[in-house]
Amino acid sequence: MQSIVLNDTYEIKTPFGWKDFKGIVKHSDKKSIKLKFNNNLTIISSPNHLFKNIDSELIEAKNCLNQTLITENGELIICIEIKETDSRDLFDILEIDGSEHLFYSNGLISHNCNLANEYFRSVYPTISASKTSKIVITSTPNGDSNIFYRLCQGAINHENGWVYDTVIWSDVPGRNEKWKQETMATMDSAEAFAQEFEAVFISSKSTFVNEELIQSLKQKAKDPLYIFEDGKYKIWEEPNENNIYVAGVDTSEGIGLDSSEINIVDITNLQDIRQVATYSNNSIPPYDFATKVYEILQQWGCPLALIERNNQGTVVVDNLYNRYGYENIVSWGSSLFNRKNIQLGIISHANIKNKAVNLMRYLLTESQVVSINNLETLEEFRNFIRYPNGTWAARRGDKYHDDKVMSLIWSLFILNEEIITSYFEVKQRDRNGIPLRIEKFDNGINYFTNTQKSSEIQHYNTNNKVNDVFLMNPGDATNNINTEWNWLYTYGE
Repeated sequence: MQSIVLNDTYEIKTPFGWKDFKGIVKHSDKKSIKLKFNNNLTIISSPNHLFKNIDSELIEAKNCLNQTLITENGELIICIEIKETDSRDLFDILEIDGSEHLFYSNGLISHNCNLANEYFRSVYPTISASKTSKIVITSTPNGDSNIFYRLCQGAINHENGWVYDTVIWSDVPGRNEKWKQETMATMDSAEAFAQEFEAVFISSKSTFVNEELIQSLKQKAKDPLYIFEDGKYKIWEEPNENNIYVAGVDTSEGIGLDSSEINIVDITNLQDIRQVATYSNNSIPPYDFATKVYEILQQWGCPLALIERNNQGTVVVDNLYNRYGYENIVSWGSSLFNRKNIQLGIISHANIKNKAVNLMRYLLTESQVVSINNLETLEEFRNFIRYPNGTWAARRGDKYHDDKVMSLIWSLFILNEEIITSYFEVKQRDRNGIPLRIEKFDNGINYFTNTQKSSEIQHYNTNNKVNDVFLMNPGDATNNINTEWNWLYTYGE
């Protein structure tokens, strides 16, 4: 038996601040268990009560043994004992606003009850018992912390036997782009339009960028000038030896899941940072990817490269340096881990990654000085979220990745204070100390090495003939292409 006391007076503390909630649910004479933690904290709850662990997973209380949870104060504690106790009255919080249904109980993150969840759990066994019954659920998306979202994601990933379909604004006869723009202007929110008319689940987690900025960046994105290797390699601008380029590299296992990524970014003008080329491949082994990185970096004048060293990145960094003699590898992070020898590449850790993410977020959302041309990168940003433990990553699910995002983030980590001053003279900063104008040192650093006539480039050009696409009018090629870089036009011939 349960009863509900409604609330319109009090707030409850959550990982997202103090929030309104609709009431308190009392469950009478309910089975309960006692959890004991290694800091002597004890909690009595129902066996199915949900706690959030350090990996941001929701774990039922009965399965919490040996699980690590994080307290409100940031302390990591481990559940060391679970015992059954006498049945008793238990209480839960009903429908907390804007908090992913999360709240603090005894200093731990708990997940409150949801009436839709309870109703679905109660009726689904009965309906599904029939061989002829069908269940159809229709709804407008409303966040990603509810049963409708979980059912939809399960259907999309073919995990739960449900079938998923959408009806969006363009499916309605008579609606065109003009109607979309007028409606979006009336609603005064691209995010609200995306949810109400495009069936987009707007995350209730802390998202990297809002929908308005995503739409703005999409409108500014350009079509690539050149597309090579079945779309893996895209170029938006021709290399210019007078410009300053940096490369961000993120490496995967090459087994068809995550992708290995290269982002080439023009930072000549820090108030107009532009993504000028990308390479993406989810099936290239790390050893071969090192060769690909070397080849593409040569085409862009051998720029400074920021390569995450962790895991498979070690293969790329070490081969790039030892096998090809590539010297412009930015190395940072060794001293933070008290390593005696400086290791090449970026040694990533949660704190270092957060530094890089926060810098990118500032440049993209606060200063708004970054132009992103790759639409797939923008889509990854839409699903790049911060979890309650403070880490940033793609939302969970096989269809979500953050490789494009992270390679772009690593490229602009060059503007980190401890890195930028090692390679450039900072001539001007903004009010928050972020570089606004840089100049090259005259101390022997090769910011741009013209290698377009080298045997490596010629070999590369003549051996990549896979469905190359040239989006430039061939008749304009002579006038539009810098003659020193005319290999771009003959790439793949």
